[in-house]
Amino acid sequence: MSLKQLLAPLVNLFRKPDPPKNWTCVEWIYDGGIEQEVHVIPNNDHIIHEIPSDHCPCGVHWERENGINLYTHHSLDGREKHE
Repeated sequence: MSLKQLLAPLVNLFRKPDPPKNWTCVEWIYDGGIEQEVHVIPNNDHIIHEIPSDHCPCGVHWERENGINLYTHHSLDGREKHE
């Protein structure tokens, strides 16, 4: 057995796994249940995304759909290009 084969399991112990690159949906209901917002935010991104999104540096996309304000935050790692 070679030295490389002996050390392979140890290398995997020290290697940090990549954090999951998934998304979170956050729902806000305010003004007595009249207004509703949904934010789609990338998890484990290179920046912290802000809610309310007026000051979020990601260039958030806003649209109103079926009476709901939908905010889609852009990821800085570009994961939406591959999904």
